[in-house]
Amino acid sequence: MYFQDNPDRLCRRPLVSRPVNLSTLIEGHALDLKAEGRKPSTLAWYHTLLGKFASWTEGAGLEAIAPANVRAFLRWLQDDYVATNSLTGCSKKVGSRSLQAHVQALRAFAAWLYREGYTETHRLERLPQGGQLSALEL
Repeated sequence: MYFQDNPDRLCRRPLVSRPVNLSTLIEGHALDLKAEGRKPSTLAWYHTLLGKFASWTEGAGLEAIAPANVRAFLRWLQDDYVATNSLTGCSKKVGSRSLQAHVQALRAFAAWLYREGYTETHRLERLPQGGQLSALEL
């Protein structure tokens, strides 16, 4: 471990120094959550929401973690994505709570990337959260 430019922030060097895709980073995030003792349902929640974003970015790397990309992803969820319930087979559009969940998962993932030293800043820190979702101007 080492101190970067901010002495209040203790972080580890990234495990991989070469470019890495989001799916690999999401796996690392999941391992950390599991090591923290998170419930299997929490791990599945992150896997589903972050996996959907990784699929949407089509194999992109860290450059995909940006407010403009997240806004575009949320717009796609809102306008084009149709969720199908695996139990009932019913299809429906994504609601506002689901959009909020995606924002929450992506912000947490971006915070983890920052803490682990993969990014120099928390790239989604200023992204509105919770009830402020309308501020995203989708």
